[in-house]
Amino acid sequence: MFSFGVSFVLIDILIEKFGWFIPVFFIKIFGLIFIVLFSLFMKKELSFPKNMSKFIIIIAILETTAFLSIGAGISMEYTSIVYSVASSFPAITIILARMFLKEKMELSNIVGAGFVVLGIGLLSL
Repeated sequence: MFSFGVSFVLIDILIEKFGWFIPVFFIKIFGLIFIVLFSLFMKKELSFPKNMSKFIIIIAILETTAFLSIGAGISMEYTSIVYSVASSFPAITIILARMFLKEKMELSNIVGAGFVVLGIGLLSL
């Protein structure tokens, strides 16, 4: 969690210096290199079922678009606000799972999603 928080500060500095695209691009490249090196170190093959390739490509495009959007948002607004809103994705996942998959929400899910919405509301003050 500490390194995650530090990365928010560092990416803000890099985006101010180089623009929003370059730092985000290099973070994604670093992540890819890390995954490849980790798989080599652990002697695990990187593979997935052939019938899942379309879904994996779609997920990769959406995730990269989201990350680039965060970078663009940081260049236009305070980092603390952009990352707080971007970090609310678990609440969205809970709501979508309830709507589309008809999952039952436990009290902890409801309370957690409520606090996320409350926190985002407090940020606007």
